[in-house]
Amino acid sequence: MSMAFGSDIGSSYEWRLGQHVFEVTRKNIDVDLLRFDGRNQRIQHALRSDGLDPLTVDQKEIRRALGRVESDHINKLYWQVIEAGGLVSPLVVDTNGVVYEGNCRLAALQRLSLDYPGQPGFYKPPCEVLPDDFDEEARLLFLGDCHVAGKQKWDAQEVAEHVYKMVTQLDKPHDFIAKTLRMSKTTVGRYVDAYEMHSAYLRTYPFPGNQHKWSYFFEFQKKKSLRDRRKDDPDFEERFGRWVEEGRLRRGEEVRRLPELLEDDEALDMIDNFGFNAARENHRARTTGDDPNGVLSTIEQAVLQLETLQARDLELFGMPNSKGGKLIQELYERVCLVARLAQVELDPSQATRGRR
Repeated sequence: MSMAFGSDIGSSYEWRLGQHVFEVTRKNIDVDLLRFDGRNQRIQHALRSDGLDPLTVDQKEIRRALGRVESDHINKLYWQVIEAGGLVSPLVVDTNGVVYEGNCRLAALQRLSLDYPGQPGFYKPPCEVLPDDFDEEARLLFLGDCHVAGKQKWDAQEVAEHVYKMVTQLDKPHDFIAKTLRMSKTTVGRYVDAYEMHSAYLRTYPFPGNQHKWSYFFEFQKKKSLRDRRKDDPDFEERFGRWVEEGRLRRGEEVRRLPELLEDDEALDMIDNFGFNAARENHRARTTGDDPNGVLSTIEQAVLQLETLQARDLELFGMPNSKGGKLIQELYERVCLVARLAQVELDPSQATRGRR
């Protein structure tokens, strides 16, 4: 083990990560010896948003970018550390002082060590020092366990970049990643494809603000008809990117509704010139006829809401005797009744088509 932090050994114990066991040493380390990790997903996104290359920046630039993106979180940590008199959870660092886990806490500690000099709890925080054989595979598995499968969730874009690294840098198969990160194999594939699409878009439109347009490409990958069109039409991906860049598509909901227009060339041409809303209104006027009571629009909205439910939303329906559960039951009964009266044949095999 590197002796970058002095000769004191500290307490040692074992970490088990996958099939490997690592010996970790816990010790208090001077905050001036600790460094931000330029490979950290959140730091990289913050730097790219400022038009900076994560591989060439110095520690001051990283601290400035992280402080801008995570200002509220760092301020909250600042006061939590003051209240506790020091860190409750140790930083996780390598033998060179690079912080694998706890970069926002490091930013708070750097401020505290200046504001309260001489306070050991602020300038000499507890750290878990990883051994030299804790390689890149172990680092990615560890961070995935913390921020993808664990409670401290990354944003979807950060998860996608992490998944992509596991595929491209570690050459891990999708089923291994799915099991490790506790997600479906289908979701792994969507993250990878969306990340590749967004990366290609950024190469064409390399402007800092476009880092934040990731969601358009993730919504794209959720729709089979869009994925199929991309596969069959080599120019469609470039056209979609142009719509995003020119503001013809302005939010994720419009991407989710885009399949309605795929078979209507006139509507797609209207997106090119006037944007999604104008194209959709034109399409509906030509194809659906009048809907004086707004029934079709209401049902479309309901379908869209159900299609985009998050895991936390499902808790509203799953609790015993919950209002949400009763509403779902009533909705099911009403749909069956309307289908029977309208002589619409329901196909049970289609009920699973939206599952991941």
